[in-house]
Amino acid sequence: MPFSEIVNLLPSGDDLNYRTILVVANVTELATGKMLSGNSTVVCQRNQYELSFLDMTPDSYKPGLDLTGYVSDFIALCFCLP
Repeated sequence: MPFSEIVNLLPSGDDLNYRTILVVANVTELATGKMLSGNSTVVCQRNQYELSFLDMTPDSYKPGLDLTGYVSDFIALCFCLP
């Protein structure tokens, strides 16, 4: 199913951000007729990257002032929304 059809299944005004989609695939080998199936879930993200900060990072930010943050994890997300 194309991504555009998945979006059309949502109620008006909703989006897929942080929703989980179950992806199911069934593949049949033509030569043997053997069918394989599998499934996985994917969480939709609006952002391409996710950062996790250490507890020593300040909780607030004041525009115009420098902020020093301490990153503990950097994750490149594989599924991004437009």
